[in-house]
Amino acid sequence: MKIRLSDHLKFKAKVRNISASLPKKIVKEAEKIYFDKETRHWIAVKEEKYTGKIRPIVAVFDKTNGDIEIITIFPNDINEVNSRIKRGRWIHEKTKN
Repeated sequence: MKIRLSDHLKFKAKVRNISASLPKKIVKEAEKIYFDKETRHWIAVKEEKYTGKIRPIVAVFDKTNGDIEIITIFPNDINEVNSRIKRGRWIHEKTKN
């Protein structure tokens, strides 16, 4: 499996002061994986330290022929994550054990 980073992701990571290695870490070690019914992208969520706080970090990605392209990454809060799940926008795919 090959993991590529989109140009958009590289730009957003730089703007948000997120290390270049974090997007791959989020996708590889995600505590939860969802499918976003609105955007048709996969969502990996993992809690990480960001701006001095532990918070959910979301990595949005696509899967094609076994390869992954990470599209963007952003910090979120647990209430927003739960809201998207409750509304049915994000469909739970797996929980990492």
